[in-house]
Amino acid sequence: MTGFASKRKAAQNKDMTDWFPVTINPVHIGVYEVSNNVTPISFAKWDGEKWCAMSSWRQDAECQTRRGWAMYTGQGSKWRGFKNEQ
Repeated sequence: MTGFASKRKAAQNKDMTDWFPVTINPVHIGVYEVSNNVTPISFAKWDGEKWCAMSSWRQDAECQTRRGWAMYTGQGSKWRGFKNEQ
């Protein structure tokens, strides 16, 4: 599945939570859909302490360890996850 198809499938999935502002941290470690006013919907990993660099591909986001996505905090950053564990 291409990055675009992967993003589109997740965006259309009714099993997603509502969007949360980046000022609210996820409870669980994992990869989440992220969006802001600068980039389209992508994926980023929450490692329990910080947001890691985002990627167009969910599988690639799982491998990220460097700080990254939350630097867009003031630009409409938001995240959402799946309602059920994946």
